[in-house]
Amino acid sequence: MKVAVACKSLLLQKSLELFLKEYLSSYKYSDFLISDRKIKVEKPIFLISKDKEANISVPFTKSQLILEIKSFYKSLNSSYKEPKPKTKDRSSLEKKIETLCNEFQSKLIKMLKEHYEK
Repeated sequence: MKVAVACKSLLLQKSLELFLKEYLSSYKYSDFLISDRKIKVEKPIFLISKDKEANISVPFTKSQLILEIKSFYKSLNSSYKEPKPKTKDRSSLEKKIETLCNEFQSKLIKMLKEHYEK
């Protein structure tokens, strides 16, 4: 998720930049824009204001903001589904791990027996 921030309020702008530093991007590469006013742009807008149609109203906490933004992003990408791991690859990986664990266990037991039998 990549977001761009464009707020009229400088305090809100800087707060959002601080809260969302790991998600920040330029407008060109962002998935949507976060703003405190309605702007005519090509990308979806996550609106922060006291209006009824706002996505989140002021005041809010960082955790509330993150939750609402993630929810907004999911609604934009509702057709996107997480790729499922391939069961064949997973089962072969599990078998390899099990084999390694068994080998390790047998070597460890052998080493301990040798050490304590002296």
